[in-house]
Amino acid sequence: MKGFPQFLDRYFHLAENNTDVVTEMRAGLTTFLTASYIIFVQPAVLSQAGMDFGAVMTATCISAALGCLIMGLWANYPIALAPGNGHQFLFYLHGGDRSADPLADRFGRRFHFWGCSNFPYRFQVS
Repeated sequence: MKGFPQFLDRYFHLAENNTDVVTEMRAGLTTFLTASYIIFVQPAVLSQAGMDFGAVMTATCISAALGCLIMGLWANYPIALAPGNGHQFLFYLHGGDRSADPLADRFGRRFHFWGCSNFPYRFQVS
């Protein structure tokens, strides 16, 4: 186990960023404890819109874990990602048989965000 902290230091460039493994582990635990409310809030709200509580909790955990792993291991950027808390209320307000409407809205907004992020239009707006 002695070589593992050195591996983490090399992989994440901890010394170059004036930090160490213990500080980053503490920061990761603090971030998890701060953001873990979404594990319970997201399913509670969306179950009121007719979605299965367990399925939403599973999807929330998996999407947050994948987002965090991608940001940490691929992008090497210490940002925690989780499903948006405010957007779930679109499902709650438009629940029932119209549950596809807010999903289509979110899908369309993702393309809009992608377009604004990848084309020079964003510089003209700002």
